[in-house]
Amino acid sequence: LIIMSSERADVLILGGGAAGLAAARYLRRHRPQLKAILLEGRPDRLGGRAWSSDELGTGVKLDHGAKWMHRAGQRNPMWRVAAELGVLVEDGRGRRNLSVSNSR
Repeated sequence: LIIMSSERADVLILGGGAAGLAAARYLRRHRPQLKAILLEGRPDRLGGRAWSSDELGTGVKLDHGAKWMHRAGQRNPMWRVAAELGVLVEDGRGRRNLSVSNSR
């Protein structure tokens, strides 16, 4: 699907996966004066490698993908997003719900 547009933006975000959605969220919160456009290649959903489906036909959706966060820890920006959203995070050594500092 190719859509031609003359719409202009200050920021172009490529991909609606975790990083793209986090970038869009950051810009909306911290740089609301900028116009951002998010481009996603999938016509049916956002989420990148993470998605849910009722593949068993039971009416209960199963979560797939994005089960691993590389270099999990406070320096990973997705760690902060997960903590803000209340997502359970394990650091690979069995430690869960580690606190997130406000320092950058």
